Amino acid sequence: RRGDARGRRASRRAVATSRAQRYDRRMRRRLLVCALAACAAPHERSVGQAITNGSDDAGDPAVIALVDGEGDVGCTASVIEAHTAITAAHCLEGQAPRALSVFFGASVAAGGTLVAVSAGSADPSFDPSSLANDVAMLTLRDAAPVAVLAIEPGPLDASLVGQTVDAVGFGTTAAGAGDAGVKHVGTAQITDVQADTITVVPDPSQPCLGDSGGPALLADGNIAGVV
Repeated sequence: RRGDARGRRASRRAVATSRAQRYDRRMRRRLLVCALAACAAPHERSVGQAITNGSDDAGDPAVIALVDGEGDVGCTASVIEAHTAITAAHCLEGQAPRALSVFFGASVAAGGTLVAVSAGSADPSFDPSSLANDVAMLTLRDAAPVAVLAIEPGPLDASLVGQTVDAVGFGTTAAGAGDAGVKHVGTAQITDVQADTITVVPDPSQPCLGDSGGPALLADGNIAGVV
């Protein structure tokens, strides 16, 4: 019986790995071309200004905070499947994914739901020096308690130029403010679309370091890019 139990556990692990590989392939196909350019270089690991000229966001429940073992918010992520979230690959640099959790709610201080991360993987093509292909996938130990976000199925090309996106994240409100952990939303405008980058300018808002890994949401609520 013990052998049967071990076999079942191994089978479940194999199934989970297979699912993760499928999600990773889909993520590369649909998100490599939409890494959102932030207002500062996100690989400077210190937390900087958050959504500029934004407002508190009590909605967007599938936008979640990435929390380390000390309870500090480091990045933002988006739930795209019951057990899967996407974030920026640089958010996992120097981190053990299984030491992380994700927070569901509008304010970490006000309380919400924490779900452990059971695995995390950066896109194999991620380049830390240039931040090319800066996308990663997180596997959540428990199912997300919210409806998931969809990745934009349409073309990510120059037709998006001039459109606005909602940038959502849990960063601080000013450099050195130390108040990360509250979800904010603001509007930015797309000015350029390249093979792997969407560039935005404030309209009047723009994401910065504290919002790394968060989504850029189109008018239909679909994810166009990852900060």
